[in-house]
Amino acid sequence: MDLEKYINFEVEQLVDDAQFRAWVVNGEHAGAWEKLLDDPRFAGKAAEAREMLLFMLKKDEDLLSEEEVKGMWENISRYDRERLRHLHRSRWRRVVAWAASLLLLLALGGIGYYYGIREPREFSFSQAMHTYARLILPDGEEVPLKRKNSRITLEKNFELILDNDTVIDLSRVVVTGRKNQMNEMVVPYGRSSELYLPDGTRVFLNAGTRFAFPTRFSGKQREVYLNGEAYFEVAKDKEHLFVVNAGEVSVKVLGTHFNVSAYEKDAEIETVLLEGEVTVYRNRDKGFVREKVVLKPYQKASFNRQKNTLKVSEEKDVEDCISWISGWLYFSQKSLPYVFNKVERYYNVRIILPEDFRASSLISGKLDIQGSLEDVMRALSDVGKFSYRIDDHTIYIK
Repeated sequence: MDLEKYINFEVEQLVDDAQFRAWVVNGEHAGAWEKLLDDPRFAGKAAEAREMLLFMLKKDEDLLSEEEVKGMWENISRYDRERLRHLHRSRWRRVVAWAASLLLLLALGGIGYYYGIREPREFSFSQAMHTYARLILPDGEEVPLKRKNSRITLEKNFELILDNDTVIDLSRVVVTGRKNQMNEMVVPYGRSSELYLPDGTRVFLNAGTRFAFPTRFSGKQREVYLNGEAYFEVAKDKEHLFVVNAGEVSVKVLGTHFNVSAYEKDAEIETVLLEGEVTVYRNRDKGFVREKVVLKPYQKASFNRQKNTLKVSEEKDVEDCISWISGWLYFSQKSLPYVFNKVERYYNVRIILPEDFRASSLISGKLDIQGSLEDVMRALSDVGKFSYRIDDHTIYIK
């Protein structure tokens, strides 16, 4: 990577350069930048620009509110006193002018978004969803999970314990030079898994779910990735936010209990809070503002993929939303297609409806999904007044 052009950059130009910021914040192309530091024409300006960036970002781990913008002026004044007393006044005027422009961006939505570091990174999940559950290690090795309901514990010493009888030493599969190496849990339809993370967080993974987590949490945030449904009991850590990246939304907490349903084929991504407080962000917003909502207990945040809207509603029966953990499916005033969709995931079957099927009627009930598929379909047919035929892994509704 050729960085020679940066030798003649001024401090303000370095601060405003995307590649320089990527190096300072994320360590990208560190080798090339560190080699450039050998040039005295660059080293001093780079150190100054780096310190300025880190100072400005230090207090802004999340997006700033309009009230906090005022506080940024105090930061700038303090920076003037602490770091730039020796600089010529005319040069400081240029820094203040640059900072004033930056504050305009802050008022529109936050320094973090401007620099492009608060938007969650994408994680590419494996494409194949086989009939068996499996764990994909950072080096690509696949470990099959034989039980229908697997339990995995990741210890702080890099030991991964599967179903209390198999131990994998993850230190042997650490890929040199890669940060936050991810393990991927793949839970197919008809199965579920329970996962304990090194920080003490407990995660229940529902059927048809992919979940990525690092071998060890590092940095200022504990980040994981979800495609499917999971219930989280997050260990409290005031110094490190726990972040669930679920496609179009991210959920940030310090320590609490909540459920996230983010299946790719569903029209909505739903986050339901049982206790504590969580913040749900809408990702990939246009402009500088990332919309967010704060949930209180017994509330639900719903992101509609088609309408691109994020709204909050009261959810009196939050326990029903996590009943799948205990092997039950509760539904209150739901359409039959909604319930059929849940049954398909739990039993790894396909339900085919006739073209003239009417979905206007709403039903309520409780299903024991630990029982047989035949028992579940018989109970549903009694309530929904329909007949059915099971042919291998396909159910035809009449």
